[in-house]
Amino acid sequence: MPTSFANYDGLPIGVAAIDADLVVRGWNATLAHWSRTSASEACGRRLPELFPTFDRTRFERRLKCVFDHGQSVVLSATMTECFLPLRQTSGRPLLHRVRLSPAAHAEAGDADRLALLTVEDVTHTIDQLQSLRDERRRLCATEASLRQQQTVLEATNTAVTEARRRAEFANRAKSAFLANMSHEIRTPLTAINGFAQIVCDYSDDPFVLDAGQRVLRNGEHLLSVVNDILDLSKSEAGRLQIDQQPCDPRASVESVVETLEAQATGKGLAVWSRCDPKTPHVVADSMRLRQVLLNLVGNAIKFTATGSSEVKTRPCEDGVEFAVVDTGSGGPADK
Repeated sequence: MPTSFANYDGLPIGVAAIDADLVVRGWNATLAHWSRTSASEACGRRLPELFPTFDRTRFERRLKCVFDHGQSVVLSATMTECFLPLRQTSGRPLLHRVRLSPAAHAEAGDADRLALLTVEDVTHTIDQLQSLRDERRRLCATEASLRQQQTVLEATNTAVTEARRRAEFANRAKSAFLANMSHEIRTPLTAINGFAQIVCDYSDDPFVLDAGQRVLRNGEHLLSVVNDILDLSKSEAGRLQIDQQPCDPRASVESVVETLEAQATGKGLAVWSRCDPKTPHVVADSMRLRQVLLNLVGNAIKFTATGSSEVKTRPCEDGVEFAVVDTGSGGPADK
């Protein structure tokens, strides 16, 4: 082995010197470690002796190119794997790149030409490339999944938009129907209440007067229910208006009790009011207040079998406190 070849022992790549007869003239420590063949075992022997699967014909063609033209050549992966079955310390096959380059043996002169065979460990580089390929496949799969989810989301958004459009159309149709029906019911009901009022004003017969008053009270109650329906449609359409004016809470309570008295009497119940004389006037929408009280007292009568229902008012820090008290068992828990 040339004395100068010892300089290659410290390199992290494998280096061998080969003459035209394929005889090994130099074999550095790195290549000895990878091939499990020491320099003393390799030097002086021909490559076909060291590697039984060595493809001599193909290698000699490339070696001739190196000697004749002074050009470096890189051996193909298939050729490299056949004649250099190198392994890492862990035993894993070494992925390597082999290059043949022209070199002169300074001690022997130009006649004794040598080629340098260099082996570079590219295992880490290839592993990184494989990792990049795996990551690319993973990203492609993720991208495909995201595209599929986007398609599903767009379809869902389209369905939600269509459902919202239909719901809004149905809501508008319902509101229009309620408004129209409320108007159609309220018009003849107003006429009935008007004739009941005429009967009350011009009749002296106690029975007819009582009957007229009952018709009038219940007609007004029914009219308030119709107004509630109309208000519901307005509220859903965002057009409900509150008319706040000074009003007397006691008068609202008395009106409600008077309206629902016939309903309570029909069930054998008593309904009355108990308003604190100090109950102040307040600023409120008297019609909405009456509707709320009608609902509360109406439910009290509805869910009371025997006894009575009472509406109370008293002044409080925020204005007026209303309370509806009855002797019933109350409404169902789920309602």
